[in-house]
Amino acid sequence: MINKYSVSKAASIMKKTRKEMGKEYTQEKMAELLKLKNRQSYANFENGHTLPNWEQILELCNIFECDIGYLVGEYTTKKHMNANIQEVTGLSEKAINKLSTIVAGRLMVNVLKQLVNFQDIFTDVDLINLLFDSPAVISKMKEYFILSKDNFAPLSVGVTDQFTFDDLLNYKLEGIKDALRECRNKSHKQ
Repeated sequence: MINKYSVSKAASIMKKTRKEMGKEYTQEKMAELLKLKNRQSYANFENGHTLPNWEQILELCNIFECDIGYLVGEYTTKKHMNANIQEVTGLSEKAINKLSTIVAGRLMVNVLKQLVNFQDIFTDVDLINLLFDSPAVISKMKEYFILSKDNFAPLSVGVTDQFTFDDLLNYKLEGIKDALRECRNKSHKQ
C-alpha cells in the first residue's frame, strides 16, 4: 500500500505556500496568525518536527486560501475543484483562476444586460469594468439577488397601497440602474 499522506509532504507544502504568499509572511508572522508561542513553534510545522492541531490546520487553510486536501498533499491545486479541472484540461491553477474570473464576470454582464437592458449605453467591456471597479453596483446587485418570495411579506405603503414583491424587485432594479448611471457619469467626467 502506498502512503498518500506524509508529514514531510504537508510540511513542504506549508513552507512552499507561505513563501509564495510574499515576504511579509515570515515564520514569525505565521506564528502570530496561528497564536503560537514563537517563531520556532511554526518552524517546527514546516520542518515536520511537530504537527498543527485541527484548529491550526483550519486556520492555515484560511490563511493560505486553500482546501485541506491541498495542505495535506492530496492534490496540487489550492482548491479541489481546480484539481478536477486541471486533471481534465491540463491547465495551470493560475489559468483556471483567471478563466473563472472571466466566466464569472461574463455571467454577471449577461445578467446585468437582461436586468437593466442597457445594451445601447454600455459595451460588455464597460460592464465588466463597472462590476470589478464599482462597489455600489455590486452592492445593489446583491440586494437584488437575495430577495426571495418565500420570506417576503407585503409592506403597507399608504392607507390603500400594497408594496408587492414585484414592486420591491422593480425598486431594487432601479437602484442597480441608478448605480450604473452614476458610474457612467463619473467615467465620462474623467
